[in-house]
Amino acid sequence: MNFPSLLYPGSMPHSAAPEPGYFRDLNLDQVVAAVTRGKREYALEAYFNHIPRNADVVRFRQAVMRELEDAALFEIIERFANRMREMRVKLVQAERHYYLLQRQRALLDAMAQYCEAVLELHRNLAARDTLNSDGLRGFSDGLTAYVNSDRFAELSEGVRRLLDALGEVRYCILLDGDRVSVRRSDGEPDYAPRIEKTFARFRQGDAEEHGFSFTNLPQMNHVEAQILEGVAHLHGELFADIETFCGRHAAAEPPPEASTDNGSALIFARYPFIEDGVARFDREVQFYLAWLGFIAPMRRVGLRFSYPDFAGAVRSIRATQTFDIALADKLLADEHLPVLNGFRLDGAERVIVVTGPNQGGKTTFARTFGQLHHLAGLGCCVPGEDVRLILCDAVYTHFERQEQLATRRSKLEDDLVRLHETLASASGDSILIFNEIFDSTTYDDALYLSSQILTRLLELNARCVWVTFLDELSHFGKEVVSMVSSTAPDDPTARTYKIERRAADGLAYALSLAEKHRLTRSALLQRLPS
Repeated sequence: MNFPSLLYPGSMPHSAAPEPGYFRDLNLDQVVAAVTRGKREYALEAYFNHIPRNADVVRFRQAVMRELEDAALFEIIERFANRMREMRVKLVQAERHYYLLQRQRALLDAMAQYCEAVLELHRNLAARDTLNSDGLRGFSDGLTAYVNSDRFAELSEGVRRLLDALGEVRYCILLDGDRVSVRRSDGEPDYAPRIEKTFARFRQGDAEEHGFSFTNLPQMNHVEAQILEGVAHLHGELFADIETFCGRHAAAEPPPEASTDNGSALIFARYPFIEDGVARFDREVQFYLAWLGFIAPMRRVGLRFSYPDFAGAVRSIRATQTFDIALADKLLADEHLPVLNGFRLDGAERVIVVTGPNQGGKTTFARTFGQLHHLAGLGCCVPGEDVRLILCDAVYTHFERQEQLATRRSKLEDDLVRLHETLASASGDSILIFNEIFDSTTYDDALYLSSQILTRLLELNARCVWVTFLDELSHFGKEVVSMVSSTAPDDPTARTYKIERRAADGLAYALSLAEKHRLTRSALLQRLPS
């Protein structure tokens, strides 16, 4: 069957990717953990870790995700995914059954669940007027061909025939002391309805229930197993057909080429009755369902998401009403909302230098900038409105680290080594996030080193957000934009967490020193006697 990928137009160049080095600095590791929670079997981390760096792939994914924002379609796909999950549970249970006949019955039930899930999905997709995205339309066409194929007909009709035949099996259990025997039913009547009818005339109200509840353990005991073997012996032809059918549709071991990067893939590989394209769709569609499900609570409280446009020949970028999505997820748990910010780089502008008092939202703003570019590169809708970004080839971050004894390097030397590696790898299509580098040296040395780094950045033509206490960097040239974390007009110590585009006020370094040495007004009032 021709089932195209739901994540890549054409071929599938990607299967797995490790967590990028910048994830922890940008708190994207927290975002991915929250998005994939409860979906471990799909190993979705590989999809969220890897930026395809291809505009066609991004537009392809945006179209699929836009379409899945339709609540009715989302429900159709989610129902299919739930039924496939139930099928996998049945397959796992089948593998755990000790007795062969019980295992075969569980396998038949799983096959029936699979066929019903596929047929229901096909009916629901076919009933829609149109599918707009190439990804969903291509899958729907492949699904139609599969449902109409001889292979699927043999599977679905075979399962139904065998289950119907099992439903017609009748037998009698004869108990004689501790001896149990099984024989064919000779059409003995069911006396239960007759007995109830006879004694109904004596009923004077609800009587106390004295019924016996049979345990429903997953494993048969040895007596039940022997009874079943007796029934199989009485209906040898039917059970022989079941054994042949199950053997044909379940491999004893996964083939050598079977993917093991997610839990469901290994299960699917042992069962040839599951079409590869259906199995791949079942996993890939979770990329979209997981993201849309994650942001749904944020949308319900009024936070906006949009599908970014990408800068072409005109390299200007912008976003309004945007926010740190990792922080938003935490705040919503406490029924709070994040502060919204925005940015823009027009014309020759390439670098945003962010200054202002500590704990004013500068690092959160820088993380937001990096998160937006990673998520946009995945093809996801991103926090904010009027979003225009570059399709970056890489994201680089430089956040404060503790001195590493193993490297035998000072913190300053480690900063310089890491920055040299970053600048040697970055290109004009890269995104760089610097957060208060060179804070371990003197002001003059930090300014000199930062100026050299900034000169190199401008030569690269890369986009950068640089959080710093060095106000001088914000006046470096027309390529540099100054943004400042603001405080309340009537109280300079009260942070608003709004990052405003305006000239640096020269207080960032002074405030950072005052806070470091507890020389702020509030700190002094606490220390001085009244």
